[in-house]
Amino acid sequence: LMEHGWSIKWMIRELVLYKSYQMSSEKKQEKRFVDIENRLLWRMNRKPLEAEAIRDAMLQISGQLDPTRGGLTIRKIATYDQDYEFDSLRRSVYVPNFRNTVLDIFEVFDMANPNLVVGRRSTSVLPTQSLYMMNSPFVIGVARHTAATWSEKLSADPASGLDKLYRAILGRSPLPAEAKLSRDYLDSYAPVEKTLAIESLCHSLFASIDFRTLY
Repeated sequence: LMEHGWSIKWMIRELVLYKSYQMSSEKKQEKRFVDIENRLLWRMNRKPLEAEAIRDAMLQISGQLDPTRGGLTIRKIATYDQDYEFDSLRRSVYVPNFRNTVLDIFEVFDMANPNLVVGRRSTSVLPTQSLYMMNSPFVIGVARHTAATWSEKLSADPASGLDKLYRAILGRSPLPAEAKLSRDYLDSYAPVEKTLAIESLCHSLFASIDFRTLY
């Protein structure tokens, strides 16, 4: 690092070009029993998405994300943080983070405590995270908007539409079993309830562990 003039850009390039960094997170049976904790870095560790990335991804997929840049982050600068309404659709970097009031999704998914000096965020996997994704009005609203966007595509070409929906939310195509289960689920609803079925499917995909994990 010193020989390259303390260039952080050079250091990051060196790190991401290492073979260990570029490996897949796929587990190989023969290696898993030898080094189950991946101490020798024979695969990439799976990483949970941070709270901001989860929120921004959901808003982007549902078509609600406001890409506006700059400006005030707190709409009423004279208003104290108590009872502040977090109703902005801008990227999470513009969401105010008060000492006494934190957006619920940030609190659930390990955002650093604004009252403390935190050098590194903690990472947890808790039942409250799954419960939030299942019951939060924000997540339910996102699923509803996503369903409205994808309803026509799924009706016109169910197979292609379902593949694209999985790619949009999970970043991959559905497995054969997942595709069959999803088609059977959608077909179980009457035509007049098709949008409700798609909304429920979108909600289940957002609530899945695959959505909030980097592989």
